[in-house]
Amino acid sequence: MVDRNKFSSLIERMLDKLFLSNNFIAEDISNLTLNCLELRLDHHNYTRGLPGISPRVITVDFSYNFFSGSIPHGWKNMNELTVMNLWSNRLSGEVPVHLSTSKQLQTMNLGENEFFGKIPVGMSQNLIVIILRANKFEGIIPPKLFNLSYLFHLDLAHNKLSGSLPHCVYNLTHVVTYHVNPWYSSTIDLFTEGQDYVYDVNPKRRTIDLSANNLSGELPLELFRLVQVQTLNLSHNNFVGTIPNTIGGMMNMESLDLSNNKF
Repeated sequence: MVDRNKFSSLIERMLDKLFLSNNFIAEDISNLTLNCLELRLDHHNYTRGLPGISPRVITVDFSYNFFSGSIPHGWKNMNELTVMNLWSNRLSGEVPVHLSTSKQLQTMNLGENEFFGKIPVGMSQNLIVIILRANKFEGIIPPKLFNLSYLFHLDLAHNKLSGSLPHCVYNLTHVVTYHVNPWYSSTIDLFTEGQDYVYDVNPKRRTIDLSANNLSGELPLELFRLVQVQTLNLSHNNFVGTIPNTIGGMMNMESLDLSNNKF
């Protein structure tokens, strides 16, 4: 039998890596402050609030747990944060602006929670993956999301987003390749056509999934100039108008779903 107090003290003292993935730990660690650079506590039964973490942290993976409550106010000044994965918990509240603007942030996965409010306007310019799927976000989609040059996977499906898609310069395909720091080793859960698929480091599939929202209006022509996009899902919205002929120029398209609209 492991002494819980000693175990808590041990993991708080760890300064480099803490990998406890895929176990059956069912503790309340909300009163702890974890000081590691890399935290992987995914696939457990952790409950209650999220723990405190060090501003030095680079990777946070608390996915597939039962954490509840909001993201702690102490999660700030994380200037080195590159990967934040909180997928599939019971978290709620609004997303703190300082998290999404962390300059080094490349992956932000907050899917399958109960976050609400508006999508933060300011986002890290280095974001590669944004997953806000299956929450309660509302309001319009910030136009700045479509100007993140490195972004290859945008999943805002199954929320309460409304309004039309912005008419702006869609710069998502300006940078086709990117570099990943050598220490970064992870997998990311992505979705297409309702099916899960998992990518290792350096994923290449370019996806836009805005399905199952309350979006409306005509589709901007700029959207169909994203010739690198491989999966486009705009189904289950209220879009109107005609599908432009320029969609034929999206030569890399592998999956297209425009069903359940008013085209």
